[in-house]
This record gives sequence, C-alpha cells and structure tokens, in this order.
Amino acid sequence: MDHTTIIIIGVIVILIAILMTLLYKSAKSRNRSGHWMWWAIHPIFGLIALAVLLKKPPLSIGEDGKVIPDKKERLEKATTLDVIISIFLPGWGLIVGALAFFIKGEKKRGATMMIIGAIILFLLIISGNFGSPQH
Repeated sequence: MDHTTIIIIGVIVILIAILMTLLYKSAKSRNRSGHWMWWAIHPIFGLIALAVLLKKPPLSIGEDGKVIPDKKERLEKATTLDVIISIFLPGWGLIVGALAFFIKGEKKRGATMMIIGAIILFLLIISGNFGSPQH
C-alpha cells in the first residue's frame, strides 16, 4: 500500500470517529441511548441517523431518574396497510405483529397481523410453493 491510500483510510476512520462522537453526544443530550453512534459505521447511515436524532424531541426524565415513555398513539386495530403487509409479506407481518403485540401493547393489531401472516405462511408451505425453485 502506498502512502496516499493509508492517508485516505486514516481520514475516513477519523471522520467516522467524529460522526460517532457527534451521534453519541446528541443522543445523550436528548436522553436517548448512546447506541445511536453505531449507525456511523457507515457514514451515510450515520448522517441519516444524526438528522433523525436531531429532529426527535428529548425524552422526559421522571423524579426517580427513569425515562418516561413518549405519549405515542397506540393503534387499537390493524390498519389496511397492516393487513396488506401481512398478506403479501407474511414473514414480515409475523415480525411486526409480534412487536406490536408484545412490545408496544397493541394486542388486537398484533394478533391480527400474526394470524394473517401465519395463515398465509401455512398455505404457502402446504401448497409446496414455499422455498421451491422456479422452473
């Protein structure tokens, strides 16, 4: 390797380290996880994460020092888009449904997405079209 290549790699590593530091400090100042810095391993994702992080409002801290959850709206039932996702991408429907059911507490939405996704996957598996090569 010649000296120019080493200098270019060094500059890239320094820029990534600066971006990681910016993400970490921005996240901590907004009471968010410092793990946002890992997006900077790829500089484009790091810049996108920094823009998103700077747009997000800081999380509130309670008297006991714990982060108060944001007051995001919870969906009671599955939306039309949720049903379409579960039908055409059943594996994704299962994952999103499980996250909604177990993590976000959206029981009806999560259950609907998981049931639709499971039925579609079951039909694909028994029909023999799941994972078979196309001729």
